[in-house]
Amino acid sequence: MATFNGSKKRGGKGPHKKSPQKGDGGVQITHKETSEGMYETFSKMGESFMSLEGAKKAAAWYIDTTERVATQALELQEKATSWAKETPLASLFETQHNLARKFIERSVTAARNLWQIEAA
Repeated sequence: MATFNGSKKRGGKGPHKKSPQKGDGGVQITHKETSEGMYETFSKMGESFMSLEGAKKAAAWYIDTTERVATQALELQEKATSWAKETPLASLFETQHNLARKFIERSVTAARNLWQIEAA
């Protein structure tokens, strides 16, 4: 006869549990030792990720990546508006590109100063 947990009854008794074997030369680790080891591992990982140096490295990577993406987007926009070089709109697009470049430059400089990160 099967019970709800999928084990078979043996002579009216509950499921048979094996006791840990002794003398097999193995090392038994208790739950307490395992949880303490895991805690120490996560603590060390947290220290490296949550330290000021770790945060500065992440911020530097983010700033550099954002600057590169913004510059590439601006270059793409310049290529897309190159058709207007011989039209009256050329000065408008040129002004827009110059303002965008200055905005990117100032934003990156401000972020680096805030985090006290040297320019790459």
